[in-house]
Amino acid sequence: MNPPLIGIIGIVILVIIILSGLPIGFSMFIVGFIGFSYLVSLDAGLRLLSMEMLSTFSSYTLAVVTCFALMGALAGYSGTSKRLYDFAYKFFGKYPGGLAIATMGACSLFGAICGSATAATATFGKVALPEMKRHNYSDQLATGCIACGGTLSILIPPSLIFIIYGVIANKSIGELFIAGIGPGILLTIFLILQILFMCLKNPSLGPPGPESNLKEKLRSLIGAIEAIGLFLIILGGIFAGIFTPTEGGAIGAVGMLVVGLVRRTLNWNGIINSVIDTARLIGMIFMILAGAFVFGRFITVTNLALTLSDLMVGLKWHPIITFIVFILPIYIIAGCFIEMLAVILITVPLFLPIVEKFGFDPIWFGVQIVMLSQIGLLTPPVGMCAYTVKAVAPEFSLTLIFKGTIVFVPTIVICSIIVLFFPQIALWLPKLMMK
Repeated sequence: MNPPLIGIIGIVILVIIILSGLPIGFSMFIVGFIGFSYLVSLDAGLRLLSMEMLSTFSSYTLAVVTCFALMGALAGYSGTSKRLYDFAYKFFGKYPGGLAIATMGACSLFGAICGSATAATATFGKVALPEMKRHNYSDQLATGCIACGGTLSILIPPSLIFIIYGVIANKSIGELFIAGIGPGILLTIFLILQILFMCLKNPSLGPPGPESNLKEKLRSLIGAIEAIGLFLIILGGIFAGIFTPTEGGAIGAVGMLVVGLVRRTLNWNGIINSVIDTARLIGMIFMILAGAFVFGRFITVTNLALTLSDLMVGLKWHPIITFIVFILPIYIIAGCFIEMLAVILITVPLFLPIVEKFGFDPIWFGVQIVMLSQIGLLTPPVGMCAYTVKAVAPEFSLTLIFKGTIVFVPTIVICSIIVLFFPQIALWLPKLMMK
């Protein structure tokens, strides 16, 4: 049996094991270890397990995940999300669908300090959903915009998905962060325009609220200024070379802690819960990454990526057509059935060499993966952001929530295609900052 075929069989077995319910990290460990041992040797496989576990859990680079995860947790417990929502509502609440527009805008701002889509969705489910219910918003629009807004947290830096992609692909996390800003702003604008159009067409979906005066707007801006300032300090410092992404994450976590203590919105229980939530998240992510490295080594020794690359080049199609036909549908379809983090960890070692061979920029590819991941977070049956809304508001059925999320999927697809044909939307700012 030739190595590429073994690689294909390994991927199929891995997907089956994940769908059976075994945790992603352990699934990758098992398949990667058995496949690598079969192709090389049992002794080499055992050494691989110990080396990857040690290198993953002692990695300084991966400390950035912990820092930004803690920053996001502290932001959630310190009431930052409520202040951002109030700021967005004071400026956009007077328009049709104003509360939904404010939710989308606040989610994009919250994404600048929280890199987890499910955390952002849960946070704004508690903050925004009661307000939209009180103002007689459509349940479908309310739940859908909260779930969709939550996904902006993985596109707008700092993003945990960008960090994981950067580690797996061995690319600059700082460049990935800055590359997400342009597409993140573009997608936020498109989603806001979609909500506005929907509510202009059918005012009963989201009636306009009262107009805020200048004093109220300025007061809300003051309430949100520290979160916006912290975001600018972190990104500015990283790209000015003042500190590394890991140091930036540490500064962000300390800064958010100080903000919460100074405002007296963060108590001792909030700090403890932030640390516990971060520890749980990091334990899961580190185990998944260690398993992904083992599985990636297995894929490497199968030469499957090289075989697929030669096959696609042999078709002599335009690179963009090849990407649209072969790679893009895999992420969209697989995301409907498998948790997107698993899809990314399985496919990046496989597709990255192909992408680079076709002349695509790996940073741009990372942005594309994140935008496609947003679709997987919204579509049934896996759609984690939809399930998060359900957990926050159990009175709504999953069917209703998924109906609300799916209406936003075409907009994400359109933005992804725009970035596909105009990659400078993602790349111009990193190139400008890195000169």
